[in-house]
Amino acid sequence: MKRVLSQQIFCSPDIILRNTVIEQNNQNKITNLIDLENQIAETSNTMYYDGIISSEIKSMAINMNQNIIYDLFDYQYVNLRNNIIDSKIIKQSKPLIIDFNSIDIDVINMILKEKKQLLSNLTIYEIIAGCTFYPGLVLDSTKGIKLAEVTRLILWKKINSALDDKTSYFQIYSV
Repeated sequence: MKRVLSQQIFCSPDIILRNTVIEQNNQNKITNLIDLENQIAETSNTMYYDGIISSEIKSMAINMNQNIIYDLFDYQYVNLRNNIIDSKIIKQSKPLIIDFNSIDIDVINMILKEKKQLLSNLTIYEIIAGCTFYPGLVLDSTKGIKLAEVTRLILWKKINSALDDKTSYFQIYSV
């Protein structure tokens, strides 16, 4: 059993929790969401992380089949690893799916750093939703952080450049 807490918990595009502990069992199933505002005492054995916690990143390219290709017509799909994109991503009316063509944290961090300018028009919440929540809807898998979901937790932490704050980007870690 593990308990984690961060400034923000990204459950879905519409639900971002604050002051909430996520409790998971050894199979990564979310067994409890504890609102600290309603607690008399702090929860024991809770690890605090600086950043935003989300559910795991999913790759459409890894799970691609004919049904999924058809389902993607309802989304703005961007594959950051395979496509050569040289301009900023402009959000359209369709929900955005960002695909790193990988679920490996080191690969994703490399792509996040290399493509930070392409993502600069998006909020961190749009980026998180684009690579966790919306792919989960299409793949019919984990759809965010909620009770009984099984997911690896990801910490999104802002990294500032030593040169200037305008070149900051987010890096992810497994929680």
